[in-house]
Amino acid sequence: MPASPRLLSCKSAACRPVSRGNQAGFTLVEMLVASAIFIVGFVSVYGLFLTGVKYRSEADIITRSAVAASNVVNELRLGILPLEETEVGDGPGFRRYRDQPGLFYQIHQSQGLPNSAARKVSMRFVHLPIPQFEVSNDVVQRRFRRAGDPTEGPSIEDLVQRGIIMSYPAVIYPR
Repeated sequence: MPASPRLLSCKSAACRPVSRGNQAGFTLVEMLVASAIFIVGFVSVYGLFLTGVKYRSEADIITRSAVAASNVVNELRLGILPLEETEVGDGPGFRRYRDQPGLFYQIHQSQGLPNSAARKVSMRFVHLPIPQFEVSNDVVQRRFRRAGDPTEGPSIEDLVQRGIIMSYPAVIYPR
């Protein structure tokens, strides 16, 4: 094995040779490569974390609206919410659902089934963190407007297709 080159170590005025073979540590290039690998890994894991938080939030909204839809169907069926007085069609807007803060609902369609007391109902739910009791369709449309949408915002049907507004159909048999 060839002898390692000798370096000079100068302290004050005396210089003495130092062998490189007994020095421990990393070179600057090794530290830069290790740092780059760490940063790439950290950014990847952080991106996964942010994606997980986003999907968890979306799942929470979907779950809350599904539970609220089930409760509204039960309340309509039991007569707690009178079905005759519910707004049919697009109507003036969404009403706040009392048991879920920030969740608004709208009875989109309500029609009687032939030869039956049952009614076919379609409900829409949207999550808006605002304190009002009722929200107009215009407010919902403007709230979720994106670049390229018309000035008044996307239609309610577009928001349903995008998954922003959840739609739940049901058939209600009164007791």
